[in-house]
Amino acid sequence: MYEFTYLMCYNLFFTSVPIIIMAILDQDVSDVVSLAVPQLYRTGVLGTEWSQYKFFYYMLDGLYQSAVAFWFPYLIYYQGKFQNMKGLQLDHRFWVGVYAAHISIFAANLYILMRQYMWDWLSILLVVLSNLMVFFWTGAWTSSLIAQNFYKSGSQCYGSASFWCVLFIGIVASLLPRFVFDVLRRLYTPSDVNIVQEMVSKGDFSHYPADYDPTDVNQINQSSGALRHDSTSTDNGSTDLEKNNNGTLALDDHQHNHPQQPQQGSQQPTPPQVMVNPPSTTEQERLALAN
Repeated sequence: MYEFTYLMCYNLFFTSVPIIIMAILDQDVSDVVSLAVPQLYRTGVLGTEWSQYKFFYYMLDGLYQSAVAFWFPYLIYYQGKFQNMKGLQLDHRFWVGVYAAHISIFAANLYILMRQYMWDWLSILLVVLSNLMVFFWTGAWTSSLIAQNFYKSGSQCYGSASFWCVLFIGIVASLLPRFVFDVLRRLYTPSDVNIVQEMVSKGDFSHYPADYDPTDVNQINQSSGALRHDSTSTDNGSTDLEKNNNGTLALDDHQHNHPQQPQQGSQQPTPPQVMVNPPSTTEQERLALAN
């Protein structure tokens, strides 16, 4: 079904760059937050981030996406033949492979992008270029007589409305189950990383300097002095206590929106309180064995 250049270029050009960039550049939180919240290293130490359940889940997810990429184009041709704008038939097996290959490549690259914790311009650009590479290769390769039976398949498929409809529906159907699962899991059973990411988005770690290092004594003293200065100036400014209608004291909204600063004589910034998930029974047994 697939023309031989698709089989060679799938792992070499079409889908290799996004996963490489994800492995090198992706991070769940910044290095400053990782130093401030060492509980995040617990999953790596105990090896709970990967399990047999996740392995089989990913295998089933891959089989599902493969079924979508094959059966959606197949069912289109099952009921009848399609023609492009010039009246040419699209009933060759290589033409069906063009449909299926585009769905597979787009779903694989967008799946990687969806699984990344942090999006930057480089990751998005490389995913877009990887997806466009299949259009470029199909158009360039099939425009030459060297392609033989694959000749002009690119222009004929791209000129058919059925190709673009199947491509869009196939991509959505491939990624929708995983997207729904990730959203529900993040809402109802968030991991430690998800909790800390929400804290970062709320600005709970904004008072830490970019080069924060809890092991550098000189930097800790400098950071403590800067925080004490900020706390003193804030106390003299917009964080004065005000009385509410009941006569009791209440802080204004400005102080509520800032994390509590360390008092005089503190040694380093106090990390915000992180409510991480308690260890499971398996984790407790591993900790007992390690001790």
